Amino acid sequence: MPSYNLFTCSNCENHFRVLWPDPLPNHFHLRSKIKIVCPCGEMTELYAFLLDRILQAPDSTMPTVQVESVSSRDPSPEPYARAKWQQGIFLRRAARVKARLANLRIFIVEASVGIHQHSKKRLKRLSKLLICGLAAVGAMSRDG
Repeated sequence: MPSYNLFTCSNCENHFRVLWPDPLPNHFHLRSKIKIVCPCGEMTELYAFLLDRILQAPDSTMPTVQVESVSSRDPSPEPYARAKWQQGIFLRRAARVKARLANLRIFIVEASVGIHQHSKKRLKRLSKLLICGLAAVGAMSRDG
């Protein structure tokens, strides 16, 4: 059955099909560390067992990444390597969300400064929207 390995970049969170060197080195093992360079510029060194194996024919439209190097088998792999890998992805995602929320807060403050130029009726409507928006942003930042 055809299959392929899937790599998720921890920086841009895009998914790529992994292209292995041909021929595969004799020292390759699932505990080998491999180096992959993502098109976003992120160079990643991870264990081969951290790549997801997809049990279907590869899609020709899926972007690919090339394995740059393969190290020999690591006799004692890092404990909790999978959890640390996934935690790195989630931490970067949280940082991106936090940055977006900061930009939203700046936009809301700038919008509130411009509100004073509008009529009283519009001012009441916009202030209600602003209060709801600030409450939503505050709730989201407490969760993140």
